[in-house]
Amino acid sequence: MIAAVALVPSPPFLLPEYAGRTDPDPVLRSACVEVVESVAAQVDRLVVICGSDPDRRHSGRSVGARVATELLPREADGVHEVPWDASVEACRSAGESLVVGEPRDLRLGLVVVADGCATRTEKAPGHLDRRSLTVDAAWTRAVGADEFRCDSPAPMQTTGDRHPELGRPMDPQALLALDPSLAEQLWFGGRAPLQVLAGALLADGRDPAPTAYRSWVGDPFGVRYVVLAAR
Repeated sequence: MIAAVALVPSPPFLLPEYAGRTDPDPVLRSACVEVVESVAAQVDRLVVICGSDPDRRHSGRSVGARVATELLPREADGVHEVPWDASVEACRSAGESLVVGEPRDLRLGLVVVADGCATRTEKAPGHLDRRSLTVDAAWTRAVGADEFRCDSPAPMQTTGDRHPELGRPMDPQALLALDPSLAEQLWFGGRAPLQVLAGALLADGRDPAPTAYRSWVGDPFGVRYVVLAAR
C-alpha cells in the first residue's frame, strides 16, 4: 500500500556541485528536506520517481535522480527514471508496475521529483507563455496543494499544516489528463513523473488517495515548484 508520498522539484542548486556561497532559496531547500524526511520515516520501502533530462549531455543519472539522492535521509530502495517524453500510457503502466505484486501490508513511500512549467515569467528558462498558469494550476490542484498565488515570480509559501481528513486527496485522473504535447511546449519537465505517480495511485486503489498534510507552492525563478508531503 502507498503509505506516503513526497513531491519535490529539481533545481540544480540543491546539488553540492552547484551550491554557491549563498543559498538562492533556503526556504525551498528546507521544505524539500522536511517532506522527504517525513515520508521516509513512515514507510518500509522508499522508491524515487523522476524524469530523464530533456537535453542530456552526460551518461550519468538525471538531475532529478541526483537531487532525490541528495535529499534522502537513507538510500532509496529503487529509483525509477521515466523518459521525459514518455506517453501517458507508458507512464501509467510504469506506475502500475511499482505497486502490482507488492504485499498489501508493505508501507510503500514514493518520492516524486517533478518541476512544473518553466515558462511563467519573461526571465524563466523558457521565457513567458501564459498558458503555463492554467496548466500549473491544474496539476497543483491535482496533487492536493493550494493554488493561492497567480502573480509571478512568487516566493515559496507554505499552505500551512492541514489535517489529512480535511484536505483534498490527490486526483490521479486529473494528472493523467495532462497533455504531453502542451507540456513539452511549456517546458513542463515533471509531467511524466507525475503521470507515473498517477498510475501507481490507481493501481494501489486507495480511497481516498493520499492527501497533503504539508505543502509549499511558488515560482521564485519563473518555474512552478510544489513541495508536498501526503499520506
